[in-house]
Amino acid sequence: MAHTSSSSAPHSPNPSEPQDEAPLDPAMERVRQKLRRLILVSGTTVLVGFLAVLFAVMYKIAPDRSKPALPANAEPVTIADVLPAGARVVSTALSGNLLALTIEAFGATRVVVIDVGTGAVVRHLDLGTAR
Repeated sequence: MAHTSSSSAPHSPNPSEPQDEAPLDPAMERVRQKLRRLILVSGTTVLVGFLAVLFAVMYKIAPDRSKPALPANAEPVTIADVLPAGARVVSTALSGNLLALTIEAFGATRVVVIDVGTGAVVRHLDLGTAR
């Protein structure tokens, strides 16, 4: 009876067994090295781009520390002569130390900008109708 072994059979590819490969010719080796560098450069470029976008998003959502904020224990400020008699406040907006009051008086709309730190009226804006 003949004994057959796996060594006499043609060698089947098995991923767990290391296979000896013939070295590449010099031209193919240069192409392989160029491709390897290209992949490294493109991967680095993608990583730097991703980090730049992440940094930009974090910068945009971070609170803006350049605007001065009112201290929590600020003294009350009385602002006189801003509203004429019979005027009504339509809306308000606060940006840093500036307060914008939109008021209606005698059928006209006006915006008054006030520095809340000092109580001084910075600007009066009269809003007219477009022609």
